[in-house]
Amino acid sequence: MTTKNEDTIDMFYGYWKYLGVTAVFLFGVALTWWGATIMLNDWITIRTMMGPLGNFIMIPFSVGIVLCLFSFIKFLQIIRGD
Repeated sequence: MTTKNEDTIDMFYGYWKYLGVTAVFLFGVALTWWGATIMLNDWITIRTMMGPLGNFIMIPFSVGIVLCLFSFIKFLQIIRGD
């Protein structure tokens, strides 16, 4: 049986865990949006000026998608209780 103090600590850590996962997800969405905007508007111009090195401009898009996927997977793990 858990005490009231342990339940309060578990609720505190659970709250911050959900908040952190949500913040990482929203940051990933923002990076994905920013990367998509760059890709749609400026990618060809940058690649023309810099050559193949201009593909590094796609890093925000890639990192945003990775953050979104990882935070979504972590959120599902938290819900399932794994």
